[in-house]
Amino acid sequence: MTPVMLAHETHGSGLPLVLVHAYPLSRAIWRPVAAGLSGAARLVMPDLRGFGASPGGPQPATFSDYGDDLVALLDRLGLARVVLAGVSFGGYIALDLVRRHPGRLAGLVLSNTRATADTPAAAAARAQQATLAETHGAAAVAEQMLPRLLRPDAPDDLRRMVRQIIAANDPAAIAAATRAMAVRPDATGLLGQITVPTLVIGATDDPLIAPADTLALHRAIPDSTLLISRAAGHLSCLEQPAGWCAAVAALLRRVAAG
Repeated sequence: MTPVMLAHETHGSGLPLVLVHAYPLSRAIWRPVAAGLSGAARLVMPDLRGFGASPGGPQPATFSDYGDDLVALLDRLGLARVVLAGVSFGGYIALDLVRRHPGRLAGLVLSNTRATADTPAAAAARAQQATLAETHGAAAVAEQMLPRLLRPDAPDDLRRMVRQIIAANDPAAIAAATRAMAVRPDATGLLGQITVPTLVIGATDDPLIAPADTLALHRAIPDSTLLISRAAGHLSCLEQPAGWCAAVAALLRRVAAG
């Protein structure tokens, strides 16, 4: 399938850091984070296909389409190699680039994500969520997802922001991404082949990715460091942005030092 032209923002200068948002959100999640990183890198923040301001493709997306769109964006921006930071769904896409385009990566951040494929039960739950998006709209998905993304005591303004970002998305794009994730390939066998500096991030209160799974991901990647954010849920980049940004900045320094 022909890649779609992703809407994106860029900020800062220096080593390029591509921030890939979680499902079912958009690049808007990075705006609270950008101030903590714009002095350390050239930030590139795309909307994945169908999310935010990016168009959807003419047909339902396959999982590899999301990675192909990112590579096409790098080509348009003239970026041969980047540090790629993916949260959750964005982490799945980052691992797809490890599989198919490893030469484009100078460093890697895998935040609140996993390498394993969906279990049959997880795939069935995704099918139900895709149907929810198609029948009841993005706002219904937002209500279902919010308890999985943020801690119950997350500030009201943060909960409101995340709810609004999800509700503004195209239900068809949410459904397409949900179905694509359900059939994504297992990436566990790739982890030992990752040779670039890598940061693995998890959170103590993430209901979707247990800290033990994050630790296993870290141990499987040879040149990786680990951050487990305390008092944070699945979107640790938003609930503990200072620690998240500090860890990413440290990785950027490692990459820059060669």
